[in-house]
Order: sequence, then C-alpha cells, then structure tokens
Amino acid sequence: MKKQLLIAAVAATMSVSAMADISIAGSAKANSINGVVSIESDLVITGKSGDTSVVAKISLDSGMNAGSSADAVDATAATVANAAVAAITPTDAIVEDLYLTTSFQGVNIKAGTYRSGKSDLDVTDATPSARYNLSTTMGGIKLAYEAKAATSDIAISGTIAGVAVSHKIKSSDDTETTISGSVSGVNLKWNQEHTDSGDTNNTAVTVSTEFGGVTATYVKVDTDTAQAMDGYIGAATVNAASDASALGLSTSVAGNTLTFKKININSTDSTKIILTRPLASGATFEATYNDSDTDSEDFLDFELAVKF
Repeated sequence: MKKQLLIAAVAATMSVSAMADISIAGSAKANSINGVVSIESDLVITGKSGDTSVVAKISLDSGMNAGSSADAVDATAATVANAAVAAITPTDAIVEDLYLTTSFQGVNIKAGTYRSGKSDLDVTDATPSARYNLSTTMGGIKLAYEAKAATSDIAISGTIAGVAVSHKIKSSDDTETTISGSVSGVNLKWNQEHTDSGDTNNTAVTVSTEFGGVTATYVKVDTDTAQAMDGYIGAATVNAASDASALGLSTSVAGNTLTFKKININSTDSTKIILTRPLASGATFEATYNDSDTDSEDFLDFELAVKF
C-alpha cells in the first residue's frame, strides 16, 4: 500500500512538473448585430523552458474560411450586418500565429509565423507571415531587425525626455515614425507612414485628456494614398487624398462605461453610442448603437466577451 502511495505521489509530482511550464489563455466574444449572430474565439498556448517560449494562437471563428484569418467581428460592423455574412457557419480551427522566442548574448530572437497588429494606420494581417525578428537594447535605445520573404525592416525606438519615439526604415525606403508623450495632462501621439515611391504621407494624430471624470479623445487621419486602418476610429479604409476623424467622450455611470463617438470617414458621418458593463459571471456586456448617413451602416450590436 505504501509503495502504491509513493508511486502515485511521484506520478502526481511529475505531472505537475510537466504542466508547470505550459499556460493556456484566451478570449471569446459573441455578437448579435442586427440579428446576425457570430462568435470569435482565440486560444493562446505557451510552452516555456528557461528563457525560451513557443507560442501558438489558435482561432475558431464563425464565418471564417478554413486556413485564413476570420476577423469577422473585427471588420466594420456595417459589413458584419450586411448580407455578406447572412449565412454564418463555423469552420475548422486554424493556427493564426506560431512562433518561438528566446535570447542569446543579449539579443532577443523571435522566429515563426505571426501577424502584425492593428492601429490608426494599419490593420491586422489577414494571414500570418513567416519571419524573424532580432532585437537588443543599448543605453535605453532599442534596435530591431525583422525580415520576411524579400523584405526587411530596421526599427529604432526609445524615450527621450519623457517622449517616446520610434522610427522604422523599410527595405523599400518607406518609413514609419511614431512620437507620443504628455504635456500638462494632455496625451499626444503622432504617427506617419511615408511611401518613398511617389513621396506620399499618411498621418494619424491622437489627442486625449481627462476632465471631471470624462475622458475626451480626438483622432484625425489624413491620407495621400488609400489606407486601411483599425484603431480608435474603427475598421475602415480611408480613400486617397481623403481623411477620417473621431471625437469621443467616455465616462462611468452607475458601474457602466458610457462612450459617445462622432465619426467621419470619407465625408460620411456616423454617431456611435457604446455601453459597457462587467458582469458578475466574469464576462463583459457591451451594447453599441450606430447611426450613419448611409442607412446600410446603421446597426445595433449586442456583445458578450470574456477573457481567461
């Protein structure tokens, strides 16, 4: 009996040890937009040994094509509400990101297939790209080199007198620069993508501050060329030589977060009212009403979201 107990204890210890460096996190959100229901879910599995980690992001979204990214809910809500997704059916799970991170002699290494993030001047890549990234920090300045296929980027970033600055030089001689900081309680951010061919600039400026419990945010995007984006303004494409802007006010009311946004994209105005409330179950409920100059872009979106 003692022998069996000893064997069981050793087995349990080995099991805990084997699982100790494996972590699982994830998120899911279910939306009903004008009566059309969709769900987007992600699992992030991380295996770690010392300073080396392997990360796999697995996605299972309704309405997605097997082998490609879905982002059905992250697309413009107008698109989700239209007939393009009227018939939503779940498909196979796909691995959106799979990469390894480690370090050697002060150099951080990231290699695998992964996607770039979204911003006021960018959208999440539709599919992951095989790439590697080498970075190191010297005197508070971070240097990074990333290569994929026939292209490569060199990025320099750091903080100078409280101002965060980053500059990326691409193999095509295109550049991207971001400068952000705070002055007298006002947060400022300037982001510009410069295309060497044609000497064009797409620029996003963000200003935000808080007063009397209300957070005010203003974003302005000016483009010389057509630009897809998915930041504060929302998922949209700004036409060439056009602009987009958003003025938002957000405050807390009886445990809820209430946000009002006035948005203009390519001279089309819309008003968005968003009510967000954390639930005792651990989920977050969000209701969004959008009223647009274009009737087809009017929608009512109810969302339940959870992270774990």
